[in-house]
Amino acid sequence: MNKIKIKNKLVAAFSVPIIMMVILGVVSYKKSSDAIIANYERSTANTLNAVSDYLGLGMKSVSDKAVEFMLSGNVQYYYKRSNKEDSLENTITLRALKKDIKILKETNLFIEEVYVFSDVGEAISTGLTLPKNTYKAFAESDMGIKINAEPGIYMWVGEHKQLDEETGTDSDSYASAVVSKMTYGKGYLILDISREIIMNAISGIDMGSGSIVGFVSGDGREILAGTDETEVFCQLPYYQNSLESEDVNGSFYETFDGNEYLYLYSKIGGTGAMVCALVPKTSIIKQADEIKQLNIIFVTIACILAAVIGTIIAAGIGKTIKDLVRNISLTAQGNLTAEFRTKRKDEFLILYGGLEDMVSGMRNLIRKVEAVVAKVSESAEELSDTSNNLLGTAAEISFSIDEIEQGVTRQATDAQACLHQMTNLSEKIEQVYSNTSQIERIANQTKDFIRDGIIIIDELDRKSRDTSGITQTVIDEIEALEKQSHCIVDFVGIINDIAEQTSLLSLNASIEAARAGEAGRGFSVVADQIRKLAEQSVSAAAKVQEIISEIETRTRSTATSAGQAEHIVKSQEETLQKAVGLFESISQYVGKLANNLEDIFCEVKGIEEAKEDTLDAIQSISAISQQTAAAAGEVNQTSCRQMECAKVLNYSALELSADAKVLEEAIQLFSL
Repeated sequence: MNKIKIKNKLVAAFSVPIIMMVILGVVSYKKSSDAIIANYERSTANTLNAVSDYLGLGMKSVSDKAVEFMLSGNVQYYYKRSNKEDSLENTITLRALKKDIKILKETNLFIEEVYVFSDVGEAISTGLTLPKNTYKAFAESDMGIKINAEPGIYMWVGEHKQLDEETGTDSDSYASAVVSKMTYGKGYLILDISREIIMNAISGIDMGSGSIVGFVSGDGREILAGTDETEVFCQLPYYQNSLESEDVNGSFYETFDGNEYLYLYSKIGGTGAMVCALVPKTSIIKQADEIKQLNIIFVTIACILAAVIGTIIAAGIGKTIKDLVRNISLTAQGNLTAEFRTKRKDEFLILYGGLEDMVSGMRNLIRKVEAVVAKVSESAEELSDTSNNLLGTAAEISFSIDEIEQGVTRQATDAQACLHQMTNLSEKIEQVYSNTSQIERIANQTKDFIRDGIIIIDELDRKSRDTSGITQTVIDEIEALEKQSHCIVDFVGIINDIAEQTSLLSLNASIEAARAGEAGRGFSVVADQIRKLAEQSVSAAAKVQEIISEIETRTRSTATSAGQAEHIVKSQEETLQKAVGLFESISQYVGKLANNLEDIFCEVKGIEEAKEDTLDAIQSISAISQQTAAAAGEVNQTSCRQMECAKVLNYSALELSADAKVLEEAIQLFSL
């Protein structure tokens, strides 16, 4: 069997935490590296998005100002005209316009320069004098043709080369521009975006050494910070992918100049421009590399210290164990004179003390055992005699208990049979009790139904009387309606009389108009209209007469039907009274039935209570019998166990005597 030294075990034990420290260092480096990179990516993306939002807000305000300015009264008054020569009022308006563009520039930090020109009037700007042909030259340029083809009223561009050449302006003085066309005439408004504002925004983003941040307009012009190059992003294929992507912002790792960079972009609203950035990956993981170096240093130091300390501890423990093994070997051979002493102050001191106490205790024990061995031999002989007597007595007790157990078992069986029969009787009584309770509940429900039926019939009786009263009211109203119809007939007669008189008056008027000749022609027309009205009145009165005749007919028919309904309601009232009497009789008989059932229920309940008392008594007798039988069985088992114990005791006494002799021989081997 190969032995493993404790020194090697200690070195191995110290190696385990060192290995764990190495694993911890690797894992912590990986976790911290991932966390640092993720936090850096998130913070740089948030910073880039914030700058993009800031620039988007500023450029949105510029485009809104452009639309607002184009709709102002001065612009429309000055440029929306047909005559090209300026009048006095146009000159005044021009001065106001120049003041307006200066205010427009001063109130918005993003605006670097303002240009306004049209095919009529003077071309103006905030800081330059524009040539007279500015409009024509711009309209014929590629940019002018492009914006005229656009459906919108304005467009964002990176630069306007043609206008810069006309005015001698350096395109580096501005970063971007919004070109807006006049909807009511031929003209343009151009607002340049301040390059300084853009540069301050992108150069203020600190993304580490070697990072490049840029503002890229929709047409590809770049304003860069962190590099001397004039164009970086537009030539990159992944820039084109981000430009075509539907995502407003994003980030991913790409290769730039042979190195791995983090590429970030954020689109600026609807301007078509983007803020882009390239961050070297080495700059991102610089802090993680420092953590890696610290882990390597600490793990190396821990390995060296663990090896040195483990060797020192292992050497001291090995020397102490050798001395301890030598003394233990002497003690194991029976030499109890060996002494356990050490100069160590650790757990080995406790171990040596324990071993010294153990050897001293063994010496005392051996001396006592020598004195006890003789007494044990004498006691073993006496114990053997006593166990033989106990064995005979236990056999007699066991026989008596068997007879008692048989009698008690028969008694318990008879009590159990009686209990079973009483249980069957109890179930039948419970069934009678349950059926009686059910019949009583049905009788009570029947009484409730009859009472509800009487209430419903009383309600029907009351409704019938109400219906009879309403029917009589309807008959009275129909008779009154018939009288009113006769009055209408009289009125119709009066209308006919009036119509006849009107016809006669119309005829007389026509005769007089004929006598008057040409002078009475107008009066003749009036007479003719009066005659027509009279004829219409007669016709309408005849129709009214027909309607009244129909109403009288239907009124008489309705009165007859109402009278029949009244007789039916009275007959229904009598029938309901008979039904009420019948329900009351049924209620009386059901009440008597319920009282009789209640008496039966009380008697059955008394039987049920007596049954419960009898059943409890039988169960008590059966339980006592079973307990007595069980107790007898337990006593019998105890007696059997006592016999077995007596046998064992006798055998143990013999063994004890033999062991005492062996012990006496073994004690003689020790040297005290």
